[in-house]
Amino acid sequence: MKRSIQAVALMAAVSLAASWVAFRCPPAMAQMPKPQSVTGIVINYVEPTDPAHRAIYDRLRKRQVLEQYKEFMSPLQLKRALSVALQGCDGQVNAWYSNGKITYCYEMVAVIENVVAKANPLPGFKLEDAIVGAFVQILLHETSHAVFDLLDVPVFGREEDAADALAEFVLLQFGDKVARRTLTGTAFLWRALELAENRNRTLEDYSDEHGTHGQRFYNALCLAYGSDLVQGTKTFSDFIENNLLPESRRGQCAKEYRHVQISFERLILPHVDKALMAKVRATEWLKPEDGTDLLPPSGPPDGLPKPLSSRPRPG
Repeated sequence: MKRSIQAVALMAAVSLAASWVAFRCPPAMAQMPKPQSVTGIVINYVEPTDPAHRAIYDRLRKRQVLEQYKEFMSPLQLKRALSVALQGCDGQVNAWYSNGKITYCYEMVAVIENVVAKANPLPGFKLEDAIVGAFVQILLHETSHAVFDLLDVPVFGREEDAADALAEFVLLQFGDKVARRTLTGTAFLWRALELAENRNRTLEDYSDEHGTHGQRFYNALCLAYGSDLVQGTKTFSDFIENNLLPESRRGQCAKEYRHVQISFERLILPHVDKALMAKVRATEWLKPEDGTDLLPPSGPPDGLPKPLSSRPRPG
């Protein structure tokens, strides 16, 4: 992602902080054991070797996004240290978690903007929300992998699906305006990536541990619509009005949302420091203008990767 990344950087830090604070702890959790002592988060901005990534590196470092990430992650009590690095990946469009470290590639940041800049938005979906929501969802997705590992959270089914579900559930806890922006933005990216591939799928495409981009698009829509059904809101009612979510899927969405909600309450909330949670919740982080300065004046900027010949692979 070239151009000003400041709003995305802020949103990423905010999301990772709010992700552990936005959901109220139910009374039953008061009987759980106290969280263990805080284990540190180690951050690193790796200087890029590709000159095309210099602007991304400079803006992220100047904005102190990882310092904010570290501060805002403080409500979550980890059993072991977590390292987080922004770095170049020798042309690999990726982000992943492995052995106590999250790696987020500058190449992934750049491709998100490239794909979004060329996409045609759906009614009610905004380009700036896709840039913000996509960056945040991917970082939250990798954080979800870290949480599963570092907190020994059991996962039934494919871990990639669970990481998406947790990341998107977290985004739904910010209130209607933020949830709307980040979830429609996330769905926008998955749809744009699916259409950008512009090729017929083969059987091998379904062997990947991730769902296809199209499947992830519909999963995000369903979880968002399920939150409306469970919470009694209408934040995503246009998904039904515009027939974006097939009728055959709608009946399962409330159940899918509740499944993630119950898992979050039982397995993650006991590891949240409530005093820090209250402190972070008291701050308003997301601004209406976030992401708007990232929109290209006329198509993607020079130097960004071309539309995809292979799928980005957030791990």
